[in-house]
Amino acid sequence: MPPRPSLQSLLLMAAFTAGEDSGFLLTARRRLLTVAAGAHRIRLFHSFAGSGRLSGSHEVVCCLRSAPVSRPAGPVAIRSRSVHSAEDYKKGCEERLRQLTRKLKKEGISPKQWRLGTFQRMMCPMCKGGSTEELSLSVFIRIDGVNATWNCFRSTCGWKGYVEPDGVPKLSQAKNDTECEADQNGEPNVAGNKVYRKICEQDLHLEPLCEELVTYFSERMISAETLQRNSVMQRNWNNKIVIAFTYRRDGVLVGCKYREVSKKFSQEANTEKILYGLDDIKRTRDIIIVEGEIDKLSMEEAGYRNCVSVPDGAPPRVSSKLPDKDQDKKYQYLWNCKDYFESSSRIILATDADPPGQALAEELARRLGKERFVLQCVS
Repeated sequence: MPPRPSLQSLLLMAAFTAGEDSGFLLTARRRLLTVAAGAHRIRLFHSFAGSGRLSGSHEVVCCLRSAPVSRPAGPVAIRSRSVHSAEDYKKGCEERLRQLTRKLKKEGISPKQWRLGTFQRMMCPMCKGGSTEELSLSVFIRIDGVNATWNCFRSTCGWKGYVEPDGVPKLSQAKNDTECEADQNGEPNVAGNKVYRKICEQDLHLEPLCEELVTYFSERMISAETLQRNSVMQRNWNNKIVIAFTYRRDGVLVGCKYREVSKKFSQEANTEKILYGLDDIKRTRDIIIVEGEIDKLSMEEAGYRNCVSVPDGAPPRVSSKLPDKDQDKKYQYLWNCKDYFESSSRIILATDADPPGQALAEELARRLGKERFVLQCVS
């Protein structure tokens, strides 16, 4: 017997089927569709409500009824970041790199290239790589030059440590209003008081999924092929194996979120916040937004790759008012990915049907453009 489609999968299938009817797009009629799925019953209500949008001419389709508003939400102006003190930042990084170079050489560590934000493998000066002369030493210099770390992965050695520059104030301690972010090439941009790290799989000690975790996902109807395509990995964290959801932009790792089987979550600090599965919505007409990484993987199993997940889950309630973009820290991932929505014509908010899911749908709709079609899920 084939696996039963998930509740969200059926919801999206119904939404797309209804959306193909051009009359549906032009009239203000209400349509009721009931889909039976085992113990679940989904009822979708469609209604028209025109409003302003952030950019482009897309519709927002929501699986929940959003809270009513007294007036349409107008477009939110996107202000360009003011970039200044870039030269000071560059000089500070160069000085820190010089100091780290001297300290690493004293430890016997001399990589072929001294570059910030890079991971390098070389022979360990302590164990000399054993009888096979293995390049077992991993060395990483942070992109801001705050420290350099190393670790030998040979079980009979395990030499590790770190060094920091002396006499150079860390960027996070600077008394200014600049912020450094990494662009798509990993180079720092200055515009506030935070540094986005450049990370890689080796630096985070990520590994392929073990058989137990592959089975864990298989029981949730998520195949090994889907896991591999989305670069789902694992990490040994405090003697526990945790799932690692890798966040990528143009194939480059920019963030990582960890999940224990018990549903405890953590994320890599000081990394760029983006949507999970961002590369899957490049130049797509329809974009599906879900509440979690596993929801995104489930959508792919249902045949919808044009789906992304928010990185931080759902809020407990809707905020009182929409903050300015520079103060909108909770939803910074939307602003970081705004270019991906400009070419879309329809956005589908497939959040959970509980109060936090409703709040998330409302918050996303306020920023992406108020909904034109409202879908209510009744279980």
